[in-house]
Amino acid sequence: MLAFAALASSAEGQDPIDTAIRSMLARCTDSGATLPAVVRFTPFDPAVKMAEAIAIDQGPAIRIVKGAPAAVGAVAPISPLVAAEVDAFTRSAGPSPSQPNHQTQLK
Repeated sequence: MLAFAALASSAEGQDPIDTAIRSMLARCTDSGATLPAVVRFTPFDPAVKMAEAIAIDQGPAIRIVKGAPAAVGAVAPISPLVAAEVDAFTRSAGPSPSQPNHQTQLK
């Protein structure tokens, strides 16, 4: 899965998530391993909250998407059970910078 996430990550950009994905892949991959060839790449678009790559390995082209769970779920629908697990995981990660932290006390 890490290799596919790397295919949908920008090599030239400065996105910290893309950088982390590519760094982990470099540490976990055999030097002789090859990734499918990316034939089209769409960098992360904040409007759709997703990045996309089309790649070809052996056989038909594959579409790889990486982004917000709701954006990915719209492209590749998931079961209600998996949706609940993703929601629980997202909530356990803590508030994002754009969400208030309700545990913070005002002084």
